[in-house]
Amino acid sequence: MSVGLSGPVISVGVAILFSLLYLYRTSILPGNIRAKASSSKQDEQLRVYKELFFQLHNLETTPDVLPRARERLLSLLCDSMAAEGQRITHGDYRSILSIEKYDIKALDAFIRGEHADMLERWQRYLASQAGAKGCTPFATYEDAVQWLRTKAPSKYVDGAWLGNVHRLTETTPFALRSVTKDAWQILSEELGDGDVERKHVFVYRKLLRSVGVDLPAADSREFVDLDLGMSVMSAWRAAVAQLLISLFSHDFLPEVLGFNLCFEQVTLETLRAAHELPKLGISGYYFLLHVCIDNIDSGHSAMALCVVSRYLDVIRESGGEGDMGRDEGDGGAVLPPLHHISERQDRVMRMLQRKAQVSSAIHCKSRVKIADRPLAAWLSSRALDNPQNQVSLLDGLSKASPWVQSGDSSARLLIRELSWGGKMFGAFTDTEVEHLKDWIDSLPPKGGEDATEKYWHMIGNPGQPVQHSEASLVSQDHDLQLSYLIPYQLTSPTFIPRPPLSVTGSNVRFGSLLTLWFAHVCLLQGMVRVPYRTISPLASHIVRILRAESGFGPEPTGVAGKDEYRNVQLSLVDLGLELAQRHSDQEMADKHGSLGSLPPRCLRDVLGEDNSRNDPKNAGAIAFARKLICWSKNNVANEITLLGLARAFFDLEIWVANDQDFLSEQGREALRGILARKKALLDLCFDSVRNDDINHAKFAMGYEIGREEIEKAIEPV
Repeated sequence: MSVGLSGPVISVGVAILFSLLYLYRTSILPGNIRAKASSSKQDEQLRVYKELFFQLHNLETTPDVLPRARERLLSLLCDSMAAEGQRITHGDYRSILSIEKYDIKALDAFIRGEHADMLERWQRYLASQAGAKGCTPFATYEDAVQWLRTKAPSKYVDGAWLGNVHRLTETTPFALRSVTKDAWQILSEELGDGDVERKHVFVYRKLLRSVGVDLPAADSREFVDLDLGMSVMSAWRAAVAQLLISLFSHDFLPEVLGFNLCFEQVTLETLRAAHELPKLGISGYYFLLHVCIDNIDSGHSAMALCVVSRYLDVIRESGGEGDMGRDEGDGGAVLPPLHHISERQDRVMRMLQRKAQVSSAIHCKSRVKIADRPLAAWLSSRALDNPQNQVSLLDGLSKASPWVQSGDSSARLLIRELSWGGKMFGAFTDTEVEHLKDWIDSLPPKGGEDATEKYWHMIGNPGQPVQHSEASLVSQDHDLQLSYLIPYQLTSPTFIPRPPLSVTGSNVRFGSLLTLWFAHVCLLQGMVRVPYRTISPLASHIVRILRAESGFGPEPTGVAGKDEYRNVQLSLVDLGLELAQRHSDQEMADKHGSLGSLPPRCLRDVLGEDNSRNDPKNAGAIAFARKLICWSKNNVANEITLLGLARAFFDLEIWVANDQDFLSEQGREALRGILARKKALLDLCFDSVRNDDINHAKFAMGYEIGREEIEKAIEPV
């Protein structure tokens, strides 16, 4: 099975998000905090971003936003890609797209070069301050407070782009779990590894409160509706971008990893804030924290680079080297161009290159501009030697009014000027004119290409499937209908643990066990998607449960950083795969229920696309597993009941750990280690709701539903 996303996309994804962050960083520097939106169009855009911010925090009550959210994400990616191309075209801007032969060494050199450039700018800044030649970013205490206030939308979603990266979906390849686990560790550290005081959102909220700014909760209507002095659109755009890309992590995993690599770089802005705020009596610790924890040696910058490297390794190991670009024999790959070049476009480009060699001097006084660049500049031989410039010229020419109208070669001046009576008649042969007309007629009419098609076209994967069908990751992961609410029904509102499970492993319906095993991993994963909602003791316990289930070591007193990558421990998914591997022989499948695909490659192999694909012996377990997945998507409304369900599956995990028929001794030992940590944390979760009658009843209901279904599913064959 292919693990999914092609190699070139990872490099382009990195580049795209470098561009996106560039827009973010340059538009909310301290000097721009007073640049309040003025025009009605800007006011409307600000309103749109604020509304998206609210809806993306409250998906369970605003599920209709999802198609628009995906479209907005694709538009942001396209805009960033185009902006990156323009910066390359118009100057000596060093772009990640300049890496022609892509490998991890080249990327590491690029990142370190960017870091060195940033440090050089930092040294120049300090020198200007020492020489009294420059001004501080904050003229007054009030200026600094306003700057901090303005940053709140983006700081209150710190880490959100990784919120779903390790979430188990029906189509996420298990082969990618090692990659997404490493990425999720960065999120874990953003969330303080479950320590409320160390959560980055909490630290920023504490900073704001220390200067008298007490904002409403980030997921509240008041946060976006009230006039709170947060009117810089770029801050809202950056916040929305982080939330958007997290929603579609499994459609856009390379882009998420690129976003992560970019966002984890130490910035000049962060250094300046850490340096200047204390001079005004304001704590700079939030910014100093990021200078340290994002360091390029062992911190988040280095970890983000390791994640990209691991992703590429998985692609190669899975037989996806053909997707990586042309192999250079030493693990490198050649990047595709910024846009996909079709045969038709290539024919036109080669023709323009030939014409440029003999006509550049003739057009030196021309006032015609294409994509804001003089025609003479485009026609210089050096300009068209650059592949990215070639693509930018084609893109600019396709939009150049009054010369070209996409989809209709007869509607604008270019073809008329090349025809009899036109100023360029004879410069192009009939065949060449036909090639131009063919290209223009093939262009989608303005507004005729949706963002999905445009994006896949831009990154060189025009055949990439569009995930909007029932099999879409979006609908599977985020179609949050209220009908998925767990029915509130309980005979006894008190949580009383049932006796341990006692079925002998050799007699169990193994197919049913495996189905429930993988499905129950999904129960709590969505609860850390929104960073602001994690700043509570209960959410902190959940973060630590997820750490244990994902195979992370006990929480460190400091930060593990890259050290965690050397600490290989088994996760619940790993143990599920061992269960499948140890019981995949035909005799066992015939006796205990076949899954149809052993070992499973993804959750869909466990559940099947429909019940008819699965052994009838597993039908009940599959139906319940699907309910678990649906309920887990409404994790705000169902939070306490899901914790009760998790407690029921804890009983199942104990049973598996104690029965020698299921796992190797190493597997049982790993599971016992997970259970030791989970027991204490689940007890703390229950303690937090014990004295609340309604939540106590919800916890008990979840537990009873879980145990009832587990016992039915694994009853002896």
